[in-house]
Amino acid sequence: MRLSLGAGFVALMLAPYAIWFSVINEWSPIEPAYLNSAIGNSLLQAGLSAGFSVLVGLVLTFSILSESGVKRIHFFEAALLLPNLLPPLVIILSFLSWSKWIGFYPYGMWSVVLVHVLLNAGLVAVSLNRVIRTKALRLAEVAWVLGSNRRTIVWRVVLPVVKRELWILFVFVFGLCLTSFSLPLLLAETRSVSLEVAIFDTIRMRGNWSQALFLAAVQALLLLFLALKMPRLVTSQNIKDSGGSGPLGFSQLKILVFLPALFLVGGWMAGLSGGKLVVPKDFLPSALMSLSIGLGVGGLHLLLFLILVYLVPLGFVGRFLNGYLAPSPALIGFGFLLLPLSSEPWAFLKLILALTLISLPLLYRWLLHGAFENLANQVEVARVLGASSRQIGNEIVWPQVLNPLLKCCGLAAIWASGDFALSSIFLRGPSTLPLLIQDLIQSYQIEMAMWLMIPLMVIGILCYFFFVGAGRYVRG
Repeated sequence: MRLSLGAGFVALMLAPYAIWFSVINEWSPIEPAYLNSAIGNSLLQAGLSAGFSVLVGLVLTFSILSESGVKRIHFFEAALLLPNLLPPLVIILSFLSWSKWIGFYPYGMWSVVLVHVLLNAGLVAVSLNRVIRTKALRLAEVAWVLGSNRRTIVWRVVLPVVKRELWILFVFVFGLCLTSFSLPLLLAETRSVSLEVAIFDTIRMRGNWSQALFLAAVQALLLLFLALKMPRLVTSQNIKDSGGSGPLGFSQLKILVFLPALFLVGGWMAGLSGGKLVVPKDFLPSALMSLSIGLGVGGLHLLLFLILVYLVPLGFVGRFLNGYLAPSPALIGFGFLLLPLSSEPWAFLKLILALTLISLPLLYRWLLHGAFENLANQVEVARVLGASSRQIGNEIVWPQVLNPLLKCCGLAAIWASGDFALSSIFLRGPSTLPLLIQDLIQSYQIEMAMWLMIPLMVIGILCYFFFVGAGRYVRG
């Protein structure tokens, strides 16, 4: 039973690839110049985004290392992770608002790279902070006592210890940026089209599904290569109070921790100050649809995570999720369009499933892998003593993974309620708030779009606390 359930879970994750290769029975190679341009732009954009994200994240790491108290460290981490907790549309609007304010042309590859760095540098910093505190802090303190200066400690002690994690984080961020859809869709120029946007354009503009399959196959091979190069993402470690910041404490860098949050808030405030809210006629049904999408995606995450609770120890399912990089949103979206049943209710359900397949692997590696891994010994002991899988799941695993599991569902709901890229594939017209905002952005009504972000953020917060707040009722 557990083997069949695990195999079914893996098959569901791989379903978008199976749909494409089973429905499209002919391959039509795309023009070499266009293909080479799309591949080159994708690799360059992802490489620049990942490289600068790791570099900036490393600098931000030393700003966190200047703190020793657990509460302040968690506060710093929350500030750095703020861009990751919000839908990409919020970051895009803040970036466009700043661009308009300073008179900067906001479109092109470097704009995509800049927003990717803003999104991912904080995640890199939080991961490295926990790894360094676990692996390198004691060694650094010993070297400090023996008379080494900070520069020597950083280059000769810290970086050699965490070089594997730096590589893993680079590959991880590279994969995220390679399959990024929403940012290039709005910010990239025509001459810097990526594989993701090329798949979208080939189907939406040219109507050529076989050429899109060829592009999707190229991207799938790139993702497979990355998965083989990335054994696992850095797992979260428990943070304990330390006696002081020690040799790695660069207190002058503390202000950098708050720059991503200040960028978002400042851009939003600048946008709000320049216009006023005019409620669109489709506002209420669009808001309700956004709320429904968020709750639906969060609920499906909860169902699939409950399957993982039953499967602990995860075995091949855990190894698969650790190395699996979700396919591109364009591939998933158009792949599901190939399935029958295209009425509005079915389109809504397909959108829910598509958004879930994209965010679940990321949330598992980010928040759940460490929690499940820490329970492996307890589960093994319980099995030796004769406990059933149901008992283990209900009495051992579920109570201990409940909090991170529900946080994952809440974050998935926030991201889904703010989606506009996949929604534009499945839904007709501006039927959600993000699609309304996208139309306003494309018509250069940035201030109006900023005002509509307020109810969208309220919807995201409601979705998040719907799942996180449910923990008090289902605990134990």
